[in-house]
Order: sequence, then C-alpha cells, then structure tokens
Amino acid sequence: MLLNDYIEQVRLHIKEYLPEEFQDVELILQEQRKNNDMLLHGMSLKSPDRNICPLIYLDDYYELHQSGMAAEDTFRLISKNYLIALDNVKFQKDMNFSYDHMKDKLFLCVVNAEKNQKVLDSVPHQRIEDLVVLHRCLIHSSNHHSGSILVNNKLLDEWGISEETLHEQALRNMDRLFTPEFHPIEYNISKMMGIPYHETEAAWRASDMFVLTNKQGYYGASYLCCPDILKWVSERMGGDFLVLPSSIDEIIILRQKDDMDISELQEIVESVNQTAVSDIEYLSDSVYHYDNRDQALSILEENDMQQGMRLQ
Repeated sequence: MLLNDYIEQVRLHIKEYLPEEFQDVELILQEQRKNNDMLLHGMSLKSPDRNICPLIYLDDYYELHQSGMAAEDTFRLISKNYLIALDNVKFQKDMNFSYDHMKDKLFLCVVNAEKNQKVLDSVPHQRIEDLVVLHRCLIHSSNHHSGSILVNNKLLDEWGISEETLHEQALRNMDRLFTPEFHPIEYNISKMMGIPYHETEAAWRASDMFVLTNKQGYYGASYLCCPDILKWVSERMGGDFLVLPSSIDEIIILRQKDDMDISELQEIVESVNQTAVSDIEYLSDSVYHYDNRDQALSILEENDMQQGMRLQ
C-alpha cells in the first residue's frame, strides 16, 4: 500500500476507532514542513469548542504497516495516541497569541542551517557556525508530550518587538521552561537498561563522555546557544571541551585531550547520523570545540581550532 492510499484509509476509517463524541467532528488531513525540510502528513479532529487540536503525524504508523502491522492495528494505535495527546493539551477556546501572553513561553532551539534554508527568510534567526538558532513558543508540555509553534516574521511584526528583544526574552526563559540534564553517558545507558547508576565524583572523573539535554528531552541541543549553560558545563569539565551533535534533542560532550583524532570523531558522528538518527532529528556532521577563555563555540577541523561565533 502506498502512503497516499494509507492516508485515504485513515480518512475513511479512523472514526470507527474513536469514541462516539468524535463521530461528527471534522477530520483534517494536512502536510507540514518540519525540521530539516521534512514533509510529514498530519491528522487532526476539529471540534467546535476547541480552536487548537492535537496533530498526529501518520508517517510513522505507515512505516509500522509497511513493516507488517495490520492497518486496523495502526488505526487503533493512532486513536489511542490521539486521545493521549488530547489529554495532554490544555485547550483554550480563544488562544491568545499576544506578546504579553506568549513572552514567558518563548524558548530557543538549534537546527541545521543548510537543511532549513527554505524557512530562514521567513523567521527571525541567528547563526552559530553551520547551525541556526530559532525561536519557538511552548504551547503545552507534560511528561509525555510537548508542543510548540515557530515564531515567524509575521508574528514578530504583530508583536512589535525587535529580534534582539525576542532572543533575549527566549534566552531568559530557558532555565524556567526546561531543566538541564548533564550526566556521564554511563548514566544514560544504565537508565535505558533499568540498571541503577551511582553518579559519584569518582564516576565523573572516570568518564570522558557526557550527555547534555533537558529533562523533557525536547530540543535539548538548544543549550549550544546558552552561554551560561556552556560556561557551567565548562566548569564541570575543568576547561575546554568538544561537542558531538547527537540530535536536535541532545548533544554529546567530550573531555578535550591532546591525542584526539578529530577526523575519527567526524567519521563517528557521520556514521551515527546515517544509521541511528532520523532525518527530522538530524543536527550536524560537524565536531565543535568550546573555548572556555573566549566562551566561543567553533567547528573543529582536524587539529585547527577555527574561530567561532562569540557567545554573548
């Protein structure tokens, strides 16, 4: 079954798997350009008493069907996840998009510049090497799901503020909206395996690789544009460090050592991106160096520390 045929089957049959209250609501199918210019196919159910509804992307469910799951079982899963998303969203009959209402919900995110080139003309942004800093509004957040909207030039004009004000406000909100998590990679591995891990100072000193993200696991690579967080990481690491871009949601921090083979690190990053990172979560193939003295992040090529953008 082709993707378009699967989406048509969803349109025809998904309400059969939803509660009675959804039988008369309007089903909306729409395409959306997401991070890295990925085109995804979404489904939502527009209810007259809600002006914001969850959007469930159907592409992953189509892949499940292609892998052998019966279409009916994917429909049940879509319905279940839609209802979960519905519970996690705080609906407002008239969503207030004024700056006064939204300013405390602003946050920063970091994405790949080249793969998001099409959107850059329409959004306020800043460059950090081969990355770009965008601004988003957190609409809802829970332990299971977070949702946000991208701030574009039209919204910025309506707010009547400068890009500098937007960026400064979003930066101030980062610590309040998200909780940084910075652990040795052994902690993350143990967590995935359900094995206890005792994060002692000795364990810190013994580890050379760490994971930096936020508790929500949502745009955790955004800390690359947060000077205070990078300075804090540098203090924990005892000076300069290297960054491997794991995804838009997390980054890997390495202790800097004189005998490091940068070309080998670049090969590792490229290999992981090709085999373990989805296209929509891809961040970069570059390896970065953080200079503690200058508080600057720069792309590292071989053993040449290129001058990076100073973080202010």
